[in-house]
Amino acid sequence: MRIVRLLASTCVIFLAVAMTAQETKVPLAPGTTPLAETQIAPPAHPATEDQIREYMQLSGALPITRQLMDKMVHAMQLTAAPYYPASMWDDMRAEFAKLDIISAYVPLYQRYFSQEDMQKVLDFYRSPAGKNLLAIQPLLIHDAQGIMRQKGQDIGLAVYNRHKDEIEAAKKLYDNQHPLSGNN
Repeated sequence: MRIVRLLASTCVIFLAVAMTAQETKVPLAPGTTPLAETQIAPPAHPATEDQIREYMQLSGALPITRQLMDKMVHAMQLTAAPYYPASMWDDMRAEFAKLDIISAYVPLYQRYFSQEDMQKVLDFYRSPAGKNLLAIQPLLIHDAQGIMRQKGQDIGLAVYNRHKDEIEAAKKLYDNQHPLSGNN
């Protein structure tokens, strides 16, 4: 039951991340079924909209989702052509700010959570343990991001070093084939 509660508490994070993720085709291990083909029967008595709204409020899902959307727009802005006007990015942020995230999530939660299960989730978040989880979760996420950032840098450097000669040879070949590229 503790695992179910922990999974429920982080469910919204995964949903928010999924909103910003691009579809990626990943080869499946033999004998596995794609998640999209996994069938889960909807509950006979789905969670109510009020329950889902309360869950989103208690869990802090709304501000997390808003932050992720803002980061997504910022990332798009950093990678977009420089001639996109600032007014376009301001307009995009304004449109995202108007988005009724909870209403978009309601059918999704109703597909997977029964009224009874959602009530148990709400009871957990109202409990001292649930309140403690909510208080420390941002710290856990922050610390985990720092750890994963460092791991990513370490892995990137190790892989680069293993391929350094190959990369330098490819760069030399590229520079010879593209003399006007500035030879960076």
